[in-house]
Amino acid sequence: MVKAITLLRLNPSVGPEVVCNFPKMCLEPSSRESAACEMEQVCDENFFSRHIESERVTSVNFAFSIPSRWSREDRERLMVSLLLNEDEVDPESDKIQPKLRKFATRLSKMEDAFKAFYGRQIYTFPKEERPNIREKGTSVEDLVKDLFTDTESVLKEVNMTL
Repeated sequence: MVKAITLLRLNPSVGPEVVCNFPKMCLEPSSRESAACEMEQVCDENFFSRHIESERVTSVNFAFSIPSRWSREDRERLMVSLLLNEDEVDPESDKIQPKLRKFATRLSKMEDAFKAFYGRQIYTFPKEERPNIREKGTSVEDLVKDLFTDTESVLKEVNMTL
């Protein structure tokens, strides 16, 4: 079973920050901090997994970037992190990685998706830009929820065949 999905952004000023997670507020602070630390060490598009002993979960992660007109680097560095119950499925499963890649592709194809990552600084933007920032934030949250649902159904399928 999927415990949670977290989307993180590498903020060049403050380091990794959680953009959204689903279900809301279900992550322990140590899980969020662990994912953030992992993100700082990843430079390129990359899949990796890690066992978090203290919470008996496996974290399956995909680091990627999307274009951004607002970022210093002209791209937003992101990571989607999937927390699974320990020993439920092989984190290297050919069923999980395509779901994470599909999520990254959908996000990168969303027009002006980068605006979703500036919700915390919304009041530094002109008033006419704020509704668009909120709308993009909602759209990204919907993509995270869709990934949760898709991954849950894949895991049910995999577990039925075991």
